[in-house]
Amino acid sequence: MASRLEKFFALIVIFAGTAFAGPQPGLAKNSAPMAPAHPISMAGKTAEQYYKNIKVFKGVPASQIIPAMHFIAASLGVRCTFCHVMKGQPPRFDFASDDKRTKRTARKMVLMMRSIDNNNFHGRLVVTCATCHNGHPHPRSVPALAEASFAPPPSPPHPAFESMPLPSKVLGAYDAAIGGEAPARKVTTRILEGTVTMGPHRTLPVTIYEKAPNKFLDVVTLPNGRTVEQGTNGTLAWIRTPRGVMPAFGPDAEQIHEQANFYGNLDVINVAQDYPHMRVRGTAKIGGQETYILEAHSAPGGPFEQLYFDRQTGLLLRVTHFTPTPVGNLPSRVDFADYRDVDGIKIPYQVTFTTTEGGMTETFTHVSLDIPIQDSKFNMPVVHAGSRQARTGP
Repeated sequence: MASRLEKFFALIVIFAGTAFAGPQPGLAKNSAPMAPAHPISMAGKTAEQYYKNIKVFKGVPASQIIPAMHFIAASLGVRCTFCHVMKGQPPRFDFASDDKRTKRTARKMVLMMRSIDNNNFHGRLVVTCATCHNGHPHPRSVPALAEASFAPPPSPPHPAFESMPLPSKVLGAYDAAIGGEAPARKVTTRILEGTVTMGPHRTLPVTIYEKAPNKFLDVVTLPNGRTVEQGTNGTLAWIRTPRGVMPAFGPDAEQIHEQANFYGNLDVINVAQDYPHMRVRGTAKIGGQETYILEAHSAPGGPFEQLYFDRQTGLLLRVTHFTPTPVGNLPSRVDFADYRDVDGIKIPYQVTFTTTEGGMTETFTHVSLDIPIQDSKFNMPVVHAGSRQARTGP
């Protein structure tokens, strides 16, 4: 289910004209893409096995390092350049460098935070970077002044007790609402056409091609007619920008392969397979709609999700995913709206992604199911000399 929640990070990178490169948590805008210095997969590797100059995160899974960087950046309200230097021409990040004092200080802060949690909370991540920094590079050490009015805020109404349904009942209602898992699994291709909006003044055409079980292609057309693409043929993930084409590796490759999970929306019905510990923890309003909140955990210290189901329709309106990192749980969210019937299956025509980096909204105008798509469409484009726009497959 977390597959499309990662999409925003990948698009931010490729719109900057770069890709994650080897041991780099990200590249700044206008920095040059680098050739991969590591194997494509970081599966099973620890941070020090995959990245250079790891000191306080030794033994941590390599896959948690980039989320940890996003967590720290969001907690302090800063960007990569706050701790990391850029070197060379064209400039590129040297993430292994300890030149910046802020990076050396960050290591001390991680050790301090770890000591507080170990000594006071049995190692649970209760005190994190966000606890003190709260979006500022330097924590506030004095309390805020009072407002002019000293009237106490009104007390919230005490909610009436309401028994919650079993998770199986909530998931069963979702299954029925989307048209049933069995009919949905008979679909083998999807083509979604519409726009993607990233910020108030950036709306671009997008077309997404999907083929079961694991082929995916996302094509965003820029104002000059060129395209930004990310895709996989089920084996090789790749990224294409106006600068050229390259295989995806590291976190980018993992994100693209996860997006290619054709039946990912049906994983919600079988959420217990990935998250055996579930409970309906309460209700909440989303866009005026009353929802049940189903919280699903894999294991203590592992990833977990909160799923919000419309109490009237049974449809899924929101998923909030929490990715564990060595410094805290990194949240990301996807909202689903404007469900429409397509050949008997309910599909959201508006999907909004929100992360600590920002957000974007995909708004679809046309969705086609079971239109034949050649496998070659998902292969990495072959760019010949003198041509930067050639691609394989129709």
